[in-house]
Amino acid sequence: MKNPDHFWGALYETYAFALFALAGFEMELEDESDGSNTHCEFTARSKQGRAYVHRVQGPQQSNRADNEDGSPRIDDETLGLSKKLKDALSKSAQHERVVFIDLDLPNITRLDQIEAVANFAVPKLRGSLRARCRSMGNRHRPSTCS
Repeated sequence: MKNPDHFWGALYETYAFALFALAGFEMELEDESDGSNTHCEFTARSKQGRAYVHRVQGPQQSNRADNEDGSPRIDDETLGLSKKLKDALSKSAQHERVVFIDLDLPNITRLDQIEAVANFAVPKLRGSLRARCRSMGNRHRPSTCS
């Protein structure tokens, strides 16, 4: 690895790639050395021929914050959901997208904490997607806007 700071992101990309490879998808890595365009990480093609491009937004450990009681802080500033989703959707894509977002919350071990993250993250991501769809008007709206 050329830059050790990219280790956790690369590990997360490998995990996402492996999920689809093990599920039987034909995998194709994007040529990230091509600087003429932005890229997702890889394309996965099903046996039926349906293709999905994947963007993996890995952990940003420097953003991790805890509450006074030691529990993980759950807000957009800490999780970076809006920024990660915006970054993922800004990449060029020739097929439907699958976006992996690592929330980087290793201290979550209880069901109530998992529910708290889900209760925050799901509406936040849906709202971000709706806002993006509205801003696109009728121009090349992705299937997520339907």
